[in-house]
Amino acid sequence: MAKTRQFYSKTPICEGKVRIEREEARHIHVLRLKPGDKIELFDDKGNYGLGTIEKMGKKGVEVNITQVRKVRKHPISRVLASAAPKNKRFDVLLQKATEIGVDVFIPIITKRSVVKPSETKIDRLKKIAIEAAKQCRRKTVPEIKKAITVEELIKNSSEYHFKLIADVKGKKIKEVLRSVTRKNKVFCAQKNQNFSCEPKKILCLIGPEGGFTDEEIKTALEKGFIAVNLGKNILRVETAGICILSTINYEYFL
Repeated sequence: MAKTRQFYSKTPICEGKVRIEREEARHIHVLRLKPGDKIELFDDKGNYGLGTIEKMGKKGVEVNITQVRKVRKHPISRVLASAAPKNKRFDVLLQKATEIGVDVFIPIITKRSVVKPSETKIDRLKKIAIEAAKQCRRKTVPEIKKAITVEELIKNSSEYHFKLIADVKGKKIKEVLRSVTRKNKVFCAQKNQNFSCEPKKILCLIGPEGGFTDEEIKTALEKGFIAVNLGKNILRVETAGICILSTINYEYFL
């Protein structure tokens, strides 16, 4: 049995009529769907719904939503802040990070950055994230933040419970993740509290080609970041981002 096709809605989903326009409407036409066909919709607010196509026109598609549900979020939020590599490798990083499950994606500008994301590029990254979410049948879209300097992000990082910065001189990432879990379990036992022992919000910093400067790493460590080594090989930016998210998934999500 064929799976129900999934599409993105720019407007919040609720029961009743929803109008799909532009790229998503064109996609529905390209797939040769027709009135009476059932589709799934998801939005930016963590809603997804099942509906039926009612009308199709050149300017849009009208869908009648009959069931709406809220996406159940994982208690741990994964935030990836990465410098932008050249060419389309940043697109690949965001695409794969979306498939892995990143919740927030932040382009950062460092001392050694060659590429500096513009407002236009942020809009394009949002489209890439939407397409990746549809492809892997994810029902949420990661939030794409505006580009920020790494200094500013480090300075305002107090909201994160666990902060990692990729560095070849750092500790092995699996040892860091497991040591944090063990410490939290001891804390839970001492306080006689029964709650999750994993950090609630994880921030991961990935530098540009050539890595972060010594000054950037020093500033991060002073603000509570832990330097982590992602292996003996030197990784490209997009590979490092995929690696750190996959390791976190293995430790806390699988």
